[in-house]
Amino acid sequence: MPKPAGDFPHVKVLFDKRYAKACIYTMNNVLIFELTWFGFVESADFRRTLDECIPYVLEFEPTHWLGNNKLMRVIAPNDQDWTSEYWFPRLLQNDFKKMAIVEAEDIFNKRGVQKIVSKASGIITFDTMYFDDVEEARAWLAAE
Repeated sequence: MPKPAGDFPHVKVLFDKRYAKACIYTMNNVLIFELTWFGFVESADFRRTLDECIPYVLEFEPTHWLGNNKLMRVIAPNDQDWTSEYWFPRLLQNDFKKMAIVEAEDIFNKRGVQKIVSKASGIITFDTMYFDDVEEARAWLAAE
């Protein structure tokens, strides 16, 4: 199981649910928003959780995003479309520099997330990298 982001100094847990945890922290003076998913998430919970992130992103203005999907299951096709077409443009109101995505063990989630990012690629203006390991993703985000 991935090491929780709470092990870093200066961590603020924004919410912690049975299917998702969001926190914001610094590593090497880089402000990182980390969203970790767990298992299968119903459509309404998925969308509500992503929507909950937007005010925090606008308030704290992190420069880096870490999406940890390692333990997440499949994302429904309609939620994939909603994420790329509706949620991503709102997320990008913030000026991100990097996004790291820890890919899921679940092949259907992995493909779904790749589809989301691919569909939103026209509006993504920052570096995006995929990782198998959350520690590698954090290290990449913290390196400037």
